[in-house]
Amino acid sequence: MRPVTRRAVLGGLLATPLLAACAGFDTSGAAAPGTVGFLSTQFTPVEERQRFEQVLRSQLPVPVAYNPVEGGVFTTTIKSQAQARNVRTALIGGLYNDLAPLADAFDDVGGILGRLSGAGYPDEILKLTTLGGSTPKFVPWMQATYIVAVNKQALQWLPAGADVRELTYDQYLAWARAAQAAAGRPVFGIPAGPKGLFYRFTQGYLLPSYTAGQVTTFRGADAEAAWTYMADLWAATAPASTNYEYMQEPLARGEVLAAWDHVARLVGAAKDKPDDWRTAACATTSRSASRWRRRTAPRSTARSSGPPTSCSWAATSTASPRSCPAGSASGWPWPGRS
Repeated sequence: MRPVTRRAVLGGLLATPLLAACAGFDTSGAAAPGTVGFLSTQFTPVEERQRFEQVLRSQLPVPVAYNPVEGGVFTTTIKSQAQARNVRTALIGGLYNDLAPLADAFDDVGGILGRLSGAGYPDEILKLTTLGGSTPKFVPWMQATYIVAVNKQALQWLPAGADVRELTYDQYLAWARAAQAAAGRPVFGIPAGPKGLFYRFTQGYLLPSYTAGQVTTFRGADAEAAWTYMADLWAATAPASTNYEYMQEPLARGEVLAAWDHVARLVGAAKDKPDDWRTAACATTSRSASRWRRRTAPRSTARSSGPPTSCSWAATSTASPRSCPAGSASGWPWPGRS
């Protein structure tokens, strides 16, 4: 078998927009000889993992051992291999906040970013690649796409003058309330179950939109306004949302007619009757005319700890280059993708 080189693996990854767009994969700690070990916190659901593994097999010139893990396992695996100076995981993929505490374990990937100078990465994103240091430690890979799936029945209750493609938070709330009043029950849902992504809504959309920052701005009057809004929206949200993890399921059953979630967790709703559904992007604040869409980066990067839903890939450091022949990865937002 020919040697697995860092250039061969990264060349295959970077040359395949489809792969980059689908991103979010990982492998367990050890991979067979001649196989690239890919560790990640992404694509953990079985179906998502299987689809991604198929992409890897069809697009890369070398075999990749992919195995998504939970955040705790991810951190422990990287730390233990780095401390033992026995790195067996070539590539890693995760969220910015997965990577930041592990910055010392990653190689400088400035050379790779140089090869991608024409890819169109925003300067705000490139500044974050240093993970607080002086050299780039990850290559931006992708950003999660969260949308609102809408059964066309719910469009009749859209507030006057509102465009489903240009909603503000206030319009979304007014819509949920109008739908509740007309239907006699809440028909808007959100994935607030044990494994749902409700926290992504609050941490990645609502609070950043109201406070113009990430984490360090989540205090004060603006943050209080965001939580007041959330309380109002919750009152017009289906109570069973505390059990919902994948919104495609209650949408398909007709329990709710509109729901926010990750696109991968909504696609099943429209599977049988695609003509019955619409999608909407996600809004910033009710005080702006912005669309319901996720910004590439916070408005104030100086106050940010990094985009919480973006992924990157990086290279793990090792005493001997031979012990990590393919390099390593973390996670990245891909230019042109949302």
